[in-house]
Amino acid sequence: MGMTTPRPPLRRDATREQVAREIASLDREIILYRTMTLIALGAGVVAAIIIGWHAG
Repeated sequence: MGMTTPRPPLRRDATREQVAREIASLDREIILYRTMTLIALGAGVVAAIIIGWHAG
């Protein structure tokens, strides 16, 4: 979707804190996209039920 700007790669001598921060950031992003996907799927199911209800 292009909401976030690309991050520069971690340097080879990155500290544990930097690595942990990067992983936490990626985890939040994955959770966000998964949540948005589930909401979109739910909306599609609701729309299909409503359309089917009116068609039948």
